[in-house]
Amino acid sequence: MILSNNCSSSMDKGKAIGGNATDRAALEFISSFKESGSRPKIMKRNFIPFSSDTKFMATSVTGDYDITYIKGAPEKIIPFCTSYYTDSGEVSFGISKARIDELIKQLAGQAVRIIALATSESEVSASALAIARGGILTGKSDDLAITSDELKLMSDQEVSDKLGRIKVVARALPSDKSRLVRIAQAKGLVVGMTGDGVNDAPALKQADIGFAMGSGTEIAKEAGDIVILDDNFSSIAKAICYGRTIFKSIRKFIIYQMNVMDQYSNGYLGRPCFQRRNSEEKIYGGAAQVT
Repeated sequence: MILSNNCSSSMDKGKAIGGNATDRAALEFISSFKESGSRPKIMKRNFIPFSSDTKFMATSVTGDYDITYIKGAPEKIIPFCTSYYTDSGEVSFGISKARIDELIKQLAGQAVRIIALATSESEVSASALAIARGGILTGKSDDLAITSDELKLMSDQEVSDKLGRIKVVARALPSDKSRLVRIAQAKGLVVGMTGDGVNDAPALKQADIGFAMGSGTEIAKEAGDIVILDDNFSSIAKAICYGRTIFKSIRKFIIYQMNVMDQYSNGYLGRPCFQRRNSEEKIYGGAAQVT
């Protein structure tokens, strides 16, 4: 259940499609097991996509039960865990993190890739805030991780002064996102906005470029300029790199063509051109014309 609800891939005719290789492999693995009983009725409530900086992704669901699924690098998740599930499915406390690190190193030596799976009764935004304030998302000592209520108490000038230090805004409202976009644009910055929900649409539309997630709502996709099909932040960096490469190639071609045309024009105007027509000879480009 953790993998199927916290995964950017989906099943189509018995095969996993979309997402990255890890998500596809995990989804195909769990799909090989038959579920007992009916599937619980749940829907996605909140979502943090995976990025190479945070090295985790999280999804909050609501319905038959409310829970947050977290998946990512063991070193980013295990330090925040307080209990674990035994083979029989029972919850047990007293995690031996040293033993886990030892097992991970052994499996890594066998070229086995390890991912950690965890659940939390807190919403994904609250989990993100706790992780951020733990120093995972905030790389520098002066980086800020704040809540929507804390942001509301700050003036536009104060937000503008601290904008480069604000790394996380937990439980952000649609107005918070639009406000951050507006303040950044007022500073002369080019703003990119990512989002997947209906609440993200205003900020996606207001930003200079909006990145909508492929698994997001249709409203978000319509409001955005670009749709990230695999929900992976690294795809944004690759798209920017490819776009700049294409732009530079076009610019070089235009400059080259302009130089060629300039040389051709100079050569045409500065040299005589001979033409024979009906036994008459004309000289163009010179000081005289002879017929």
